[in-house]
Amino acid sequence: MPKRRNKKKANPPPKPPANGMLTLEQALLAEKELKQKNRSKYGNVRNEFDGHKFDSLKEARRYSDLKLMQQQGLIQNLELQPRYKLLVNGGLVTTYVADFRYDLRRDDGSMTHIVEDVKSKPSNLTKEYKLKRKLMEHCLNILIYEFY
Repeated sequence: MPKRRNKKKANPPPKPPANGMLTLEQALLAEKELKQKNRSKYGNVRNEFDGHKFDSLKEARRYSDLKLMQQQGLIQNLELQPRYKLLVNGGLVTTYVADFRYDLRRDDGSMTHIVEDVKSKPSNLTKEYKLKRKLMEHCLNILIYEFY
């Protein structure tokens, strides 16, 4: 008869002292467990900045940079999470949600329309993203600028 393997049991959460205050060690442990529980597929941590929610700290930092660029007059019309309906032969195939859309001022004073997506290396490789990127290019003639 095969032996059963003993599975490791998770340690029960520490009980707070009678005064209701957690020690620093207990608070750090609870925070670590919460982060692991809410961890996303690629390890990014969702953030809120300036009243907007972002899928990663990198995306929030990029928003901060773009907002500063807009204040300096380098870009205009900054939009967050613009949606694009991707149609083939008149039928809706999917919807693509970019991270940012804005108009970039060139050196000659003209403006270029930019659709940008903040990417980490692993998320750039998903089949779904690659398909949507191709559909954006071929259906709407829009190139996505990827920010790493």
